[in-house]
Amino acid sequence: MLLYVSREESLRNSYPVDLAVSVPADAEHVEEIDAIVTSLAVGHNVEIKNKMIFKYSLFGLYRYQDNSFGFAMEEGTDYNGETIEKIYYSFIIMDSEQYNAITNSNLQLEEKQASILHLQKSSIGNKDAVIVLKDEEAIKELENELLAQVGVEAVSYGLYRHNYKVNFEGSEEDKKELAAEVQNIIYSEYEYGMVESAVLSRDTWNSLYGGLLFLGIILGVLFTIAFVLIIYFKQISEGYEDQGRFLILEKVGMDKGDIKKTIFKQIKLVFILPLATAFLHVLVANPILCKLLAMMNLTDKSLIALGTVGVCAVFAVFYFVVYLLTAKVYKKILGLAK
Repeated sequence: MLLYVSREESLRNSYPVDLAVSVPADAEHVEEIDAIVTSLAVGHNVEIKNKMIFKYSLFGLYRYQDNSFGFAMEEGTDYNGETIEKIYYSFIIMDSEQYNAITNSNLQLEEKQASILHLQKSSIGNKDAVIVLKDEEAIKELENELLAQVGVEAVSYGLYRHNYKVNFEGSEEDKKELAAEVQNIIYSEYEYGMVESAVLSRDTWNSLYGGLLFLGIILGVLFTIAFVLIIYFKQISEGYEDQGRFLILEKVGMDKGDIKKTIFKQIKLVFILPLATAFLHVLVANPILCKLLAMMNLTDKSLIALGTVGVCAVFAVFYFVVYLLTAKVYKKILGLAK
């Protein structure tokens, strides 16, 4: 339920803009891409908003099984086929001009000088940082030095890239057609070109989270029914077993009111203990649950807490109704319904 309710937020965490195009910076294509997107937007009655053009280089620093470190571009193995244990750092490298333009700041750097900014631990354990160097030459020099260690030339792979990001204003169908057309052009005409789009991913996102919601409802209902039926029939069977005992208590002079109190106390214990244990399990598992949801781009802890409390409340109400029903049948079996 939480994932489905927050699907748009999760989508935007993965795809912050409606259209993001990335091409190698050594090929000066960004002006062409801007012209293509602008022309197609007019044809599709879509208005371009929040255009952003910048360059950066993206690296990952990985830790290996022997606790040594190296640079790689894909999870699983590095360029040499070495097994990667986990990502330790991921960071963006850009020049001071690009950084100042994006952040509206005035960072000044000298030759061989760098600034490491925004170092923080992400919600799933990776550490992210932005490294700012003086100019493009410094970035390319660093790229070649790093990738020389693994036998890859930065120029051939095109790590230093132009990035073109925009949002659209218009109907959802027009935005989707525009993004799809741009994607086809980029993939067919630009080597190492990459496209990410929120509008193109929204249908897949909704289908995925809708499917998870349906699966969660089905499994939740099945397990709840099974759990309730087990306790219900356990109490009913015990009612028939206790019928003779309570009859003896009544014959020796025990008041029916006291008998009813004893019955309710016994049934309450059977129902409250599993419910309290379930809530305790949810509380203990909450940190792990938050990390699992963060891996699916749900990082709003207040929403997670609200959803958890809501589910527990609904379950408790349902459980209370079953408790009243069980107590009523239990008293009927013992002849104390009135």
